[in-house]
Amino acid sequence: MPADGSPPPAVWGRVFGAQSDIGAEATLSIADFKIGPEFNGNYWGLQIGSDIAGVEHDNGHVDRFGLFYTHA
Repeated sequence: MPADGSPPPAVWGRVFGAQSDIGAEATLSIADFKIGPEFNGNYWGLQIGSDIAGVEHDNGHVDRFGLFYTHA
């Protein structure tokens, strides 16, 4: 902790992603044609952030304020 008792600054990041095969079965009976919505693919994202300020309360709880960037 810094000498003034304030919480130390923090930098954080995370990466997330998944592969999905989602759909619903619906068929147009006249033409035997599937019309249900579906999604088959991958998605991913990245988040990074940094604290600008922090406040420590008497009970030990710390509130942090900062900026972050997200790309998905």
